[in-house]
Amino acid sequence: DVGNPGTLQTSAYVFRQEEDPKVRQNAVGTYFRLVKEPDSEAKRRRFEEALINLRAGRDDPIVYRYRQDDFDAIPGSPWVYWITPGLRKIFKTFPKLGEIAQPRQGLATADNFRFLRFWWEAGLDRIGFGCKNTREAQATGKRWFPYMKGGGFKRWYGNQEYVVNWEQDGKEIKEYICYRYPYLNGNWEWVAKNTDYYFRRGVTYSYLTSGNFSARLSLGGFIFDVAGSSLFPNDMSLALAVLNSRFALYALQLINPTVNFQVGDLARLPVPSSSNDILREHVDKAIALAKTASEEDETTWDFIAPPDWPDGTQKVAERHAQLAEIERQIDEEVYRLYGISDEDRQAIEAELATGSIPQLDGDLEETEPGDFAEQEPVESVWSRDALAKAWISYAVGVIMGQFRPGVESGVGRGRFDSKTAEQLQALEDQDGLFVVDPTHPDDIASKVLCALDIMFGEDEAAQLVKQALKTNGDPLSSLRDYLTDKFFKEHVQKYRKRPIYWYLRSAKGGYGLWLYYHRLDKDILFKALLRYVEPKIRLEEDRLKTLRGRRE
Repeated sequence: DVGNPGTLQTSAYVFRQEEDPKVRQNAVGTYFRLVKEPDSEAKRRRFEEALINLRAGRDDPIVYRYRQDDFDAIPGSPWVYWITPGLRKIFKTFPKLGEIAQPRQGLATADNFRFLRFWWEAGLDRIGFGCKNTREAQATGKRWFPYMKGGGFKRWYGNQEYVVNWEQDGKEIKEYICYRYPYLNGNWEWVAKNTDYYFRRGVTYSYLTSGNFSARLSLGGFIFDVAGSSLFPNDMSLALAVLNSRFALYALQLINPTVNFQVGDLARLPVPSSSNDILREHVDKAIALAKTASEEDETTWDFIAPPDWPDGTQKVAERHAQLAEIERQIDEEVYRLYGISDEDRQAIEAELATGSIPQLDGDLEETEPGDFAEQEPVESVWSRDALAKAWISYAVGVIMGQFRPGVESGVGRGRFDSKTAEQLQALEDQDGLFVVDPTHPDDIASKVLCALDIMFGEDEAAQLVKQALKTNGDPLSSLRDYLTDKFFKEHVQKYRKRPIYWYLRSAKGGYGLWLYYHRLDKDILFKALLRYVEPKIRLEEDRLKTLRGRRE
């Protein structure tokens, strides 16, 4: 077993078919495991060394003796010969996940570009949240519904950012499936699978991963995707704890050492038959901590506000440390539920630490044309610069009307007292129109700085701007320069090239207008011209006339 096939140009296998099944199953093979050596030459030298030890009657840690029948311990009989008898027993004796809660594939829209949106594109008012079944979804009359679409590595909670067009019980999608795949003869269930399970509370996971597997709670009210396959166990805490445990990571990579976990792979995972209160308490805490992180990200519909300024970075670091400790305790409890010995546990941790479990290369952005590419985000770590910029972005959202301070359950409601919330609400522009112009009362930089002054006080707001923009100049001028240059690029990147604030500017960039996408209407450009552009032109013409008069 060479681990990385690319390091050897040729391989040779010799098999002898034993006619007696009993003899064949009891045959013991000798295996040399060379996955830790970096290249073919190192593998050759290590193999020769092990062979010398073997012929001399000495033990060698890369040489394994394995009975043929023992391969059947893991369903599917993967070529795994290095696991200990204790771990092999777990696969034989414990029930499989498929027997307790069969993982299920969900909807394949056949055209994600057409039928999927990020939630901020659709707008919260057009999304049907909290539906318990398809009947309730139809009753809302909504077009868009929350959609679990897998996503990158994220444990416990999150990756809730897509919505799908499921109006009239998915009428348009079903018709399109039948049109695109005529050989289905109108049987759209082959593509839109398991519709009876839509909107149920469950556990979801990403079937494409770079090696680490992660599962999350699906609160209910979601349709789920093929890439965000789901399961619906009676004991959610047990399922989440096991799937996010070190043991599951080890076991799944034995079952399928690739980047693509299918529902059949999870179905073969052995699981404990029962949980306990300690494990459930740990899982609840992990979910709560992960949800808090979501509440600090403005691209989620859970968003409340960024981490506190100026000490939010420390609080986030403390929360990450707390979550890491809880996950360690969950691993301890999962090991105990399986009855894994210290020796077997050391074997598991050694495999995971060295990365010697074979993994195949895979493309994490393997999507159909027009699909949304999945991203593999890293754990969010806030710097003071990033935190300061997040508050500037929050202030922009407040004056635009995207965030509603003080509004119960509203996105971006903040953690302000009622007086502060009212002052911030008064800054909202009902048309979502702002101008880059220090002489105009709707100057975006002046409004943003005013919002920051209300939230933090004038002195602290100035410090925040200086921290974000790395400048010691006038905060208002620095903020205006940032909003006319880098902010839009950063906003486009944060919102995955689907921005909700649009920046229109003159050819030379000396004058610009900001528009809020969800306030657009057929008269928006007329209002922009009438309210901002034409008065500005008249003002500049008068100034030019005055200057000419002075020159004469």
